[in-house]
Amino acid sequence: MINKKYLLALVCALTSSMAFYGCDDGDAVGSTHNTITKTAECTTNADCADKGDKTECSADGICVAPAVTPECTTNEDCADKGDKTECSSEGICVVPAVTPECTTNDDCADKGDKTECNTDGICV
Repeated sequence: MINKKYLLALVCALTSSMAFYGCDDGDAVGSTHNTITKTAECTTNADCADKGDKTECSADGICVAPAVTPECTTNEDCADKGDKTECSSEGICVVPAVTPECTTNDDCADKGDKTECNTDGICV
């Protein structure tokens, strides 16, 4: 069984962010002080300025990437996007996929004089 006091002392001794974990001199091996408190990485977005894409300070005091708001949730949300009229599962307005009219010449049998399926999937 792992001794929690020893484990805490080991974490405090090995971590390069001792203040982040709330370690103090009382956390040495053999100490009776055995609490470890994680302090906040940030309190405002400004504290996250040097964290790359993690530019927002969460309610938990951790720098995180900003949440991405989807462009759409339904096709109606894309009505003003020109030819991008379909809402994808990722919430982005996209040009709808074109379903081919045919894949073989047999698919064109009921198209009158258009009896051949071209490489674009259109009966010609």
